[in-house]
Amino acid sequence: MTKKILPFLLASAIAVPAAAVPVEIGSFDVDTLSSDPGLVIQTEPLATPLPYFVGDLAVGESEVVELFSIWTEEDTANVDDYLPGSASFNLTLSQPGGSGSIGGLTLAFTIPFFFTEGVLTWEDNGIFDIAYGDGGIIQVDLTDATFNRESCSGFLNLDCSGINGGEVFGDIVDGKFTNLVDGGPLELPVPAPGALGLLGLGLLGLGVARLRRA
Repeated sequence: MTKKILPFLLASAIAVPAAAVPVEIGSFDVDTLSSDPGLVIQTEPLATPLPYFVGDLAVGESEVVELFSIWTEEDTANVDDYLPGSASFNLTLSQPGGSGSIGGLTLAFTIPFFFTEGVLTWEDNGIFDIAYGDGGIIQVDLTDATFNRESCSGFLNLDCSGINGGEVFGDIVDGKFTNLVDGGPLELPVPAPGALGLLGLGLLGLGVARLRRA
């Protein structure tokens, strides 16, 4: 009986929750169309100052961060603004390390008699992976954006090319960070004093029980 109880007490004394991985943004940049032809786009970082701490994430845990705002100063959607312009997002993690990027496109979009707005859409549904450690993966999921919408309702309103230019009518791009895959074996933590105390009491009780039987 003693041989069965002792390993159980040892395991209970040193059992700890799985360690979380600190995730920290070291740098990022957004590249969008900055001149005609095409819809001219402005962005402003929100995850500042850098480095920006996202959170301590165990495997399967996520945290959402507001990364940057996006808008256009144009107040009219011309023919060239409906042509897709390239966009990209590049990210480096100072913790746990690694970098990744993703492409996208921007353009003006109109639904006749309803509205005109700017649109940002990412490739691969906005999802890309950052490798860290020994096979670990931090997954990043970016939101698309619609910005500077101007309504043009009315049956006789055939001119639907106006846009509400300016940052106040812009949108925000969020990033969801998920610790998708563990980056390798974790070091075994030193047992806490309370756990050592419980282990000592358990061993003392076993010793007393054996003396009584002797």
